[in-house]
Amino acid sequence: MGKGAENFLVGCDCFYPEVSVQKEHAKKAIEEMNADFEFDDDEFVFIGLQGYSFWFFDTQGGDDPPVYHYIEGNDEATKKQTPSQSGYLMK
Repeated sequence: MGKGAENFLVGCDCFYPEVSVQKEHAKKAIEEMNADFEFDDDEFVFIGLQGYSFWFFDTQGGDDPPVYHYIEGNDEATKKQTPSQSGYLMK
């Protein structure tokens, strides 16, 4: 989405250059939470929200992979949001 998209996803860290470091921010935040969760090497964090919530997908999941959500305190650690990234963006 580049460097911004007007009012779309305001307040989220998902635009360049922040998106390029979201996985590292997510890993650090999850470590600080002492959560029992790790990202796989192939997972890409494309949205971060205030250091406690992250959306990601598996880069090996095809052209339009499912989107997952990690949120602090979630017993399941991850929750499938949509069956595809395009579906997530349209939602």
